[in-house]
Amino acid sequence: MNIVGAKKKSYYKKGYKYRSVRTDSIFLPIHLGRGIKGQANWNNEREIWYCGRLIEITPEGLFTLLDSYSWDGCSRPAIDRKSNHRAGKFHDGLYECIRNGVLDEPTWRPIADQIFKDLCIEDGMWKWLANIEYKVLRKFGFDAATKPKKIYEAP
Repeated sequence: MNIVGAKKKSYYKKGYKYRSVRTDSIFLPIHLGRGIKGQANWNNEREIWYCGRLIEITPEGLFTLLDSYSWDGCSRPAIDRKSNHRAGKFHDGLYECIRNGVLDEPTWRPIADQIFKDLCIEDGMWKWLANIEYKVLRKFGFDAATKPKKIYEAP
């Protein structure tokens, strides 16, 4: 039996540990005219940029991860914990926007890393630990922000 329009192959990306069950937003601390790459992902009707299927940014700086957004949590040496869970989700979303070519890496990676640190502290992480995790992101985060995730074909 052949289902009309069905593709004979299935593709996926590995590495996601978490899947959001609600929509979450934060305000970005920078004017969005800076560091946005072109209008390719701009939706005139809704006045938002799409950074991926489940990520939206408004011109006012509202950064939204829609219900069902998936992310991989904190990377080693950081350990997933309550105080960095929300920070990791928004940080991964911002890095995804950089990888997808919507946000400019030199402008937005330092901002994404600072947002991670600020959210960690806001959610109860000790400042000294947030500073260590921030410094690790600054030193080792470039590849995560710029190299696309590999797409696999299902067996």
